[in-house]
Amino acid sequence: MNFLQCDVDVVGVAGPEAEAELMQLAVEVFKKLEIPITLRWNNRRFLGGILESIGVSANNLLSVMLTLDKIEKIGNDGVIEELVSIGLDAQVTDAITDLIQLGNPTFEHVSKKYATKENLGVQEVQSLQEIIEKLGLEQICTFDPFLSRGLSFYTGTVYEIFDASNSFRSSLGGGGRYDAIIGQLVGIDDRQYPTVGISFGMESIMEMLENRPVQPQGALVTVVPIGETVTEVLKAAATLRASGICTSTATSKRKLKKTLATASAKGIRYVMLIGEDEAILGKVRLKDMIEMTEMELDIEEAIHVISSTKPTSLGPR
Repeated sequence: MNFLQCDVDVVGVAGPEAEAELMQLAVEVFKKLEIPITLRWNNRRFLGGILESIGVSANNLLSVMLTLDKIEKIGNDGVIEELVSIGLDAQVTDAITDLIQLGNPTFEHVSKKYATKENLGVQEVQSLQEIIEKLGLEQICTFDPFLSRGLSFYTGTVYEIFDASNSFRSSLGGGGRYDAIIGQLVGIDDRQYPTVGISFGMESIMEMLENRPVQPQGALVTVVPIGETVTEVLKAAATLRASGICTSTATSKRKLKKTLATASAKGIRYVMLIGEDEAILGKVRLKDMIEMTEMELDIEEAIHVISSTKPTSLGPR
């Protein structure tokens, strides 16, 4: 079975700043795509320590984690049924039942109730949570004490990305820390290579986007030569486009009055004029068709003005 995904990985950083940077990257990616997301995260050391403290044996630890990971899909009753099928002691099953009946507890709640001093994941969670809060991402990146992800090679932080509107149920991406996997791949099982990664589920993302209506974007600015300045016009247009500004050129040598009228009719807010004097001085004249103003600026200043008013246009007339 073939599938398409996009990965970003960081090797050599043992601290939580690597996870935080990848979370920040994910938030920016989906912001660009205009998809509201929730990034749920946890730490498998932390969850493993909690389960050990209530009596889950090392042999059953992974099975219990993977069962808890399915809590949203199968509900509390489904989780309890699976725990019974694993063959846990009744006392341990009752303790896990008490845990999941907390609902959506915070890290502080769970750690206060269950964590022991030997739980190495507590400090890892606290350190990452502090960075998340300082970055202002705590509303998007939410702690989920039951998340563990299905793959067994994760050794610390794990996270998964979902559509915040809940209109699309499949995961949009995920990842975590897997410090042991590189050593295993190169045949040095006892060697740790700090590694953390994130993958974006391209097929899920494309499925979300395929029915989105596409709004064709018209030019925000048109660049017009006055005299023999076509080369300067093409250079300016390339610079504007490189800055993410949708740009057209008017090099057909029509009269300026007609060019301005055409720009207005097409809803183009800015007209950039480059005459021979401006070319010598390294300047442009920027006309704002809404404010009916004209300024002489260098190209970087013009980009700043245009970018600061990007959302506004005349609209087709």
